[in-house]
Amino acid sequence: MLRGHDQDPGSGLLTSSRCLIVNFETWSYSQFYQRETLPLACLSALTTRLGSALDRKGKLKADEGKAVFEKASNRLMNVIKNVNITVPGISIPVGKVLEGEEAAPPDTDLSQEMIKFKNNFQELVEIWQFDEEKNKIDKRKRVVICVDDLDRVKPVIALEMLEAIKNFLDVDGCVFILAVDFEVVQAGMKEKLGIDVQKSSGKSFFDKIIQLPFNMPKDSYDLEKYLGKLIKETELPYADGMDPVYLREITSSSVGSNPRSIKRVMNYARLIELILKENSNKSFSTLDSEILYALICLQIAWPELFAHFLSEPTSDMMLNLENWEYLDRTPQLKPLFERVPDEERLKNNISTFFDTLFGKLDDDKDGQISDKEFGPVMKVMKMAQFTSVDIKPRPRDQLVQRIKENADNKQDDIVKLIEDVYQHASIYLNAEVVYRPSGTRYMTLVYKRKQLGSIVTLKTNPLVIRLNANPETLKFHVRKTSNVDSGELNDLIVSLDAVVRNVGEREASLTGFGDTIVNNNFLMEKMKKEPSEAIKLLNLVTDATSAILTENE
Repeated sequence: MLRGHDQDPGSGLLTSSRCLIVNFETWSYSQFYQRETLPLACLSALTTRLGSALDRKGKLKADEGKAVFEKASNRLMNVIKNVNITVPGISIPVGKVLEGEEAAPPDTDLSQEMIKFKNNFQELVEIWQFDEEKNKIDKRKRVVICVDDLDRVKPVIALEMLEAIKNFLDVDGCVFILAVDFEVVQAGMKEKLGIDVQKSSGKSFFDKIIQLPFNMPKDSYDLEKYLGKLIKETELPYADGMDPVYLREITSSSVGSNPRSIKRVMNYARLIELILKENSNKSFSTLDSEILYALICLQIAWPELFAHFLSEPTSDMMLNLENWEYLDRTPQLKPLFERVPDEERLKNNISTFFDTLFGKLDDDKDGQISDKEFGPVMKVMKMAQFTSVDIKPRPRDQLVQRIKENADNKQDDIVKLIEDVYQHASIYLNAEVVYRPSGTRYMTLVYKRKQLGSIVTLKTNPLVIRLNANPETLKFHVRKTSNVDSGELNDLIVSLDAVVRNVGEREASLTGFGDTIVNNNFLMEKMKKEPSEAIKLLNLVTDATSAILTENE
């Protein structure tokens, strides 16, 4: 909007008669030059762009103007050829690695050459400012150089680019409009100079380079209306019926409210829409479109997180990814957090994203995602070709089904215990408790990479809960950590004595793992009087075992 288009001089806000607009993107150059030479290569490209702009305006027709341009370009190229680059074990001048060229020995040291280049650049700017009718420099005229895509290169390179512009192109009559995020400068200073300098000098460095900062008014437009308009343009199925509040939350928590980032999502959505047309024989709903939009945002904003979710696409994984502690201890996600300046903000955005998606999937609003409710996610992932894996029940749900089959309708109390107690307790609901199938007779329970215990199911004994802590250790932990009066604590210990016991001699050879067995009969007695009491006791022993296993971490 400010600079307009090169093809249309009147399309921008800057006055074309006074302002010579030069557009420059750093991204393409960052792909082909080493870090040592990239700033100089960009200065050379900028000089060439300025020369082309002057030529289009008829300002380089005179021999004198051409001479100034060639002098600036040649001087800068001479410096580039003499900058050393590093290849494994060797440091050599750029000139020696350019095909057919030798490094020209500099007449003076490189710093003096760059000072002369700056003077030459000033002369190029003055060529634009020169008023031929009045035969003098018109100070009202400006060369305006718009530098974009600085946020797409590594922060330390962006920092060095800003330094090069400040040191060598900061001349009278030349104005730079830089599209750069303050956080990029901070990250670059942290990498180049260390965190202490970044904290103490980051803002002052930014202020020296940027004389007039301007924050893009991202909140000045209606994000919901903007998203609605763009989604309709993608022709996603049922776009008209998609929830605008949901779209806003998913977008702002992941890719953010920057229009360019949102358009990237929409471009991807258009591609996916073409894939969906190939699956036109399959039904697609408004919910499916909303899920698809969330998955696209997830992949574009956090590719490592998306890949990790694909490795185990379950509702349990969704809950885990809301957990900051889980994010911290997952090595696959480390690169994601290394490239952001504010880890806490990122974790909060990830939690917001998955909680918003969770709320959309939780059809019965019971705070859990059943296999049926999670089914649309797998359906969309397959149709969009994110994955070829068919949806399977969670291991914990497979276990529940196997327990019921082994009870074979002859042990109704066990089935009721599963439905009224076990499936409402933390041992089942906590997504951080991972169920690992260990054959057909039992599953190992893993909590924070520690073996919590196992659940065994046999025809002769449909439900055996084994925990990896002996009863005495459990009672000691409860006494140490409980915040109740002595009378209530004594009642708790009595109940604890009844609900857990040591593995018996005959049970020692029982399949599974764990020194403690949960007394199902006692839980069933409690369940008949008050299910919540049975749930409370099962939570007590499970959570105490989890705490014992992880208390030294």
